[in-house]
Amino acid sequence: MADSPPQVLEGSAAFAEAAIGLAEAAVRELCLLSYALDSRCYGGAGFAEAVKRLLLSSERSRLRILVNQPRDALQGGCAHLLQLAHRVPSRAEIRELTEETQQEWRCERLLADARGLLERRAPESLAAQLWSEAPLEGRRMQKEFDKLWEQSTPASELRRLGV
Repeated sequence: MADSPPQVLEGSAAFAEAAIGLAEAAVRELCLLSYALDSRCYGGAGFAEAVKRLLLSSERSRLRILVNQPRDALQGGCAHLLQLAHRVPSRAEIRELTEETQQEWRCERLLADARGLLERRAPESLAAQLWSEAPLEGRRMQKEFDKLWEQSTPASELRRLGV
């Protein structure tokens, strides 16, 4: 099956709405690669509620968050999401990119079941792309995410400070 063409989004509100939609559509796993967990994108109660429904829907559901700048993420205002991740540590994990990969990976990327994709190529960008159904691109991006995940380390700053 071919990938659907991406929908172009403009602005943080459109990105946040698309992130909620992907979280609601996910059945097994959400993988989030974020520069600093921008509160305009992930800080709303709607996103945290959609993620919560996913995590409570099955023992096999997972949330994996990779953060480029964990110190900035603490300031970012995503308390709902971080608290949720701390409440269900068996299904949610937060890790940080290694210093070697931080410069290369400055994007915001959300993957839902390796099929739905939302991407903003730079943290300061207002433009994003949403693929509602993209199994080919999804598998490719999932492989990239999994490789970064294996190289990453637990985000101890986020855990230690008891967010």
